[in-house]
Amino acid sequence: MASDLQSACGEADIITSATMAIDPIIKGDWINKGTHVDLIGASSLICAKLMTLFC
Repeated sequence: MASDLQSACGEADIITSATMAIDPIIKGDWINKGTHVDLIGASSLICAKLMTLFC
């Protein structure tokens, strides 16, 4: 079991997040290539779930 979100993302094959966070809670460099990511909850352009270099 991972001790923090960054470690959990690095160990995961699938990441799912449902949040209304305005600031990103997951960084793209925490995620391994090939990991499936589902992010839901943002209802406007100011909301973000993932800070990434992939976009």
